Amino acid sequence: MDLSSLIRLIAAFLSLMMTLLNFLLSSFGSGTIEVPTVTVTDPGTSVTSRIDEPSVPGTFTITAYGWGHGVGMSQQGAIVMANNGEKYVKILEHYFTGAHVYAETSTPSTITYGSKSYPILEFLCKTVKAEIGADSPKEAIKAQAAAIYSFAKYYDYKVTSSQIAMSSSYASGSNMEKYVMEYLGMSSTSDAPKAKFVTTDGRKACLAIFGDCVAGHTCSAESVWGQAYSYLVPVTSPETVTSKSVSITAEDMRNCIRNYKSSITLSADPSQWLKITAHDSALNSTVGYVSSMKIGNDTISGWNFRYKVVGINTIRSHCMTIKYNA
Repeated sequence: MDLSSLIRLIAAFLSLMMTLLNFLLSSFGSGTIEVPTVTVTDPGTSVTSRIDEPSVPGTFTITAYGWGHGVGMSQQGAIVMANNGEKYVKILEHYFTGAHVYAETSTPSTITYGSKSYPILEFLCKTVKAEIGADSPKEAIKAQAAAIYSFAKYYDYKVTSSQIAMSSSYASGSNMEKYVMEYLGMSSTSDAPKAKFVTTDGRKACLAIFGDCVAGHTCSAESVWGQAYSYLVPVTSPETVTSKSVSITAEDMRNCIRNYKSSITLSADPSQWLKITAHDSALNSTVGYVSSMKIGNDTISGWNFRYKVVGINTIRSHCMTIKYNA
């Protein structure tokens, strides 16, 4: 058989096979198999759930007391103490256990905030206004200025917006400016500042942390961030305790938990997902800053639950109660 005959034979065979294939497709039909996926969207997140995971009913109600991490000086407590006649040194020594207020040997003329350096009076006035408010009583403003200065000194006079808030401006000649100048030992804006700082040894500044308000008493830095400081331990605070409740659907809570750690096992009963196992009784014998809680088969601190699971802006503090509503 020559080459041209072989090519014609192969072509005839291929034509026969195509005819047979078309016959089979027309007889039995054709189609595609689709594998469904279920996507549950939470604000700011997208989580793919297992197909065999049923929806869950109900909501979680979380009631948080105070506002913030609860460590160090309570700003609302400082305001109450100032209104009750306490001087700023007494306020600071109350909230920072074992610490005292010492005169600075050499006050810097500027403090760096982010990428910009500010004259110390401007820096303190803008941060005091943002943190405790320009209308706060004199001794509370001076306590706040000293705490901010001590915090900045602890970090070698370099701080960021994630550590301390700052207003864009303040009123020159206001009472707040006068109180900050009094703390700095300045009789006029042209005077050299002479700051005072919070310290336990007269040399190194304390990490003078502060926050808006607490629930009965402050909590230790160790219980929040895992590092102990002798001067950041629980003390009573005189402000009226405030609270705020938020509701989170069981579906959203499941998504929050999945985003935090996908390996956590959750039961079919949402009422068993979250259990507070230890707290410091800051408010009363049944409510306090949560030091330990269960999420399914996992254990977490109350601060990390607030910070890493539901989001720091979702609940006001980790002094909280959690209730499931079916």
